[in-house]
Amino acid sequence: MIRPLRSSSLDPNLLPVEESLFHLANGYLGIRGYFGEYEKRQYEKRPSVRGTYINAFYENVEMRYPEAHIGFPLQGERMVALPDAKRLDIQIDGEHVSPLGARVKNYTRELVLASGKSRYAYDYETADGSHVSVEIKDLLSFTKKELFVQQVILTAKDRPLSIQFSAAIDGNNENQTGGDDPRLASAAVDLLEGFQTDEKEKALYLTAKTPVSGLSLAIAMRWQVDHSAAATVQEKKPQKHEKEIAQPFTVELPAGESIRFTRFVAYTDSRREADPLEHALHLTAEALEQGWETIAREQEAFVQAFWLQHRVEVKGNEDASAALDFAVYNLLQGASGDGISLIAAKGLSGEGYEGHYFWDFEIYLFPFYLWTWPERAKKLLDYRAHTLGRAKNNAHVLGYEKGAQYAWRTITGPECSGYFPSGSAQVHINADIAHAFYQYYLVTGDLDYMAEKGVDVLIETARTWLELGSFKDGKFQLFGVTGPDEYTCLIDNNYFTNRSAKENLLAALDVVKALKLAGKTDALTRTGLTDEELFAFTDAAYDMYLPHAETLGIDAQDDGFLARPVWDFENTPEDHYPLLLYYHPSKLYRYQVLKQPDTSLAHFLYEPDLKDPVVTRSRHYYEAITTHDSSLSPCIYGAMAARTGEMEKAKRYFRMTSHIDLKNLQGNTADGLHLGNIGGTWLFVIRGYAGLTLNQGKLSLDPKLPTGWEGYRFSVTYRGARLEVDVKKTKTLLTWHGDLPLEIEYRGREIRLQPKEKTDVYHHLGIIFDLDGVLVHTDHYHYQAWKEMADSQGIYFDKQINQRLRGVSRMDSLDIILEQANRPFSNKERVGLATKKNVRYRELLATLSKKDLAKDHRARLKKLKDLGYKLAIGSSSKNASFIVDRLGLTDLIDHIADGNEISRSKPDPEVFLLAAKKMDLPPEACVVIEDAAAGLEAAVAGRFTAAGFGAAAKDELAELSFDNLDQLFDWFLDEAKGD
Repeated sequence: MIRPLRSSSLDPNLLPVEESLFHLANGYLGIRGYFGEYEKRQYEKRPSVRGTYINAFYENVEMRYPEAHIGFPLQGERMVALPDAKRLDIQIDGEHVSPLGARVKNYTRELVLASGKSRYAYDYETADGSHVSVEIKDLLSFTKKELFVQQVILTAKDRPLSIQFSAAIDGNNENQTGGDDPRLASAAVDLLEGFQTDEKEKALYLTAKTPVSGLSLAIAMRWQVDHSAAATVQEKKPQKHEKEIAQPFTVELPAGESIRFTRFVAYTDSRREADPLEHALHLTAEALEQGWETIAREQEAFVQAFWLQHRVEVKGNEDASAALDFAVYNLLQGASGDGISLIAAKGLSGEGYEGHYFWDFEIYLFPFYLWTWPERAKKLLDYRAHTLGRAKNNAHVLGYEKGAQYAWRTITGPECSGYFPSGSAQVHINADIAHAFYQYYLVTGDLDYMAEKGVDVLIETARTWLELGSFKDGKFQLFGVTGPDEYTCLIDNNYFTNRSAKENLLAALDVVKALKLAGKTDALTRTGLTDEELFAFTDAAYDMYLPHAETLGIDAQDDGFLARPVWDFENTPEDHYPLLLYYHPSKLYRYQVLKQPDTSLAHFLYEPDLKDPVVTRSRHYYEAITTHDSSLSPCIYGAMAARTGEMEKAKRYFRMTSHIDLKNLQGNTADGLHLGNIGGTWLFVIRGYAGLTLNQGKLSLDPKLPTGWEGYRFSVTYRGARLEVDVKKTKTLLTWHGDLPLEIEYRGREIRLQPKEKTDVYHHLGIIFDLDGVLVHTDHYHYQAWKEMADSQGIYFDKQINQRLRGVSRMDSLDIILEQANRPFSNKERVGLATKKNVRYRELLATLSKKDLAKDHRARLKKLKDLGYKLAIGSSSKNASFIVDRLGLTDLIDHIADGNEISRSKPDPEVFLLAAKKMDLPPEACVVIEDAAAGLEAAVAGRFTAAGFGAAAKDELAELSFDNLDQLFDWFLDEAKGD
């Protein structure tokens, strides 16, 4: 069941936050969840943003610089706050009825995600003791994007009421201002002029235009009033003012009776329509003829069809399920499909960042549309294709002779960032956009679109890198750029930028090659691409410099980042985050401190193996100095943690990601929802928990089940057909709806799905047991043997030191013991001592027998083997075979990898990799059962599923946890049965 988002709070501090949370949008039009019953005095002490917005409807605003430099933008673009067509005036004996009044009871509001409507209701008591109930239902159509429909139901509760009622289109609205917050705009200006209000064809309308950009809009309103014969309604003459037009009524409502007022409103603009007013009048006339019920049924049918294709359903965790439903619904609400607009950083839920489009879209939002709604994805890409000319002009302004440079923030294409160091210098936006086009090609195979539009974007962005960079010491390098981490600006060889540029160049080369092979050379002729440029693309891509810090074993964020001191986090007050609001950029730029992932984001996007040691070390290093001041941060670190099996960390990050707006974690949800993070919530599950990637043209899945979830399911579209993925505790049900076979890499093994096939794929095929401490406990034998050896040499040894030997090889254990010795020991002596210990240990082991293994444990191991599991031992001990034999398990254990065959002990994964090789299974298909931290670290490093046993069950690296063998066996028996 898809639960509504509900609230019963009238807390003034939450009012603007809930206006964002309960907003309605459809990609074209957005209306915040403010109360239509507006009376100025009631709002004086209650902050509210009564915002209505049309996507890409903007006004040019002057940008001033005391010391302007050549090429700095002199005009910006700002989304316009439009006239309010939700405006209501309900009066009883001159008293304004509103949820903000003094005597309100039973207030509730909900956003009904399952049907695409919102509603709120309350009971109001007037000063003379009269009672009226108010219910207001709002619907913003997904099928007729300009149409807003509202239904107001008034009921006299206990006595007859005389009501003055008015519905208006109110143009007395201003854009929001942000004071000192750089994420909001500066002082408000009049962004609309030339207001005209009138009535025509039994409709009220308002028109206006923007003074500089020259855009015009029209708002038309028609209405319908329904009531019983006992009630009396008198429609009065419309009230017209310069910026407002209203339709008043007087209502005589007997006790127990109701009146239902429905208004049909259309917002239209000159960017889409030649005659906005005529179009608005036509839409409202059509809507009036249909009526509320028909429109509501159409809306519900559309939304239900959407959920069937796009929902990520979580089983067993209602909180996670509700958060994902909220995220996916807002991805529907943000989905522009007209080709001339994109999705702003706040969508259409608020005015943060002035309605500008950023790279947030391509990296964090586009994947949802690409994988679940490719038709809409193509329409969204159209916006970037259509603004390529503006991007080429931007490149010229920045001093490039060829190529295109997309704006850091914009509405129609020109640069609107007034702060170059963290704005226009983020040239990686070119590669971000190219990445989206290339991913669209890989997922859909739509070469025709590449020929028509996509290749132009890939080539022009690739050309820009040749002018931005240059060869030095045989490597192609990029100087004076800013990466995603805006707390470090204008640096050389930013890893993310360089890596993204490399991928941009390679993508252009790949698509050009595909077009040539397909004979679609007209597209290449159109761009004027030369063979010399292709050679230059190849040289720059394959010789791209990627900074690396050998001493730390990590990829460096840039040439100088690691030389800076680390920010003093310990002495930074908690209330001084985000840092950008409290510290001058100059100070931030001098320290190692990140606003959001930078190098790690490049790894997330481009590295096929996130368990690579360099990638893991890099992430852990940068994560420790990341403030998460950007809402784009937690989802990436969290998804990477999920992919690498750090499940407890992933769980914390998922809650942070999915609740940034629902819990207002960053304190600025009032300015609008964080749409990039909302896309990141979907990305977290699909790319993180499910491990869906596209590597070298092949789909890959590596699903993991978060603690507290019973399962989750979703579907994606690949090459025009749908793949349903249903992840359960022990297996994944895959349903392929394509007409051709599909090959998938599932946890490292190849799976071929036949057309229309539905099949269960089990997570694990092999189990690798660490012997000592899991199947048998020989710690006391080890301790006794080491203790006798140490005592013979007069070396202090106790159980605390013995703990350090867990999972460590014999010779390494000896070296730990010899740390307490008062003299050095030769290699010959060391070998003799180790041999002495082992001889004594084997003598003690000789007392082991089948009795040391519980009777039912042998039976259950046999059951696992009979059910198809391959069983192996992965132990650093050189006595593993001897112990297995003494326990009577030789017939059940398929393979043994032990200290006799390896040169590196845990946390190196060598012993487990050897066991997997002997079983002829990829590591991803095996579970490692370990009771020591070093063993878990080795399992993770080897790309195994790490299962913590006993004392290690609570280790953060443990993807699975078992307190004892009973739990362990029961879990795997359930998996084998598919429970």
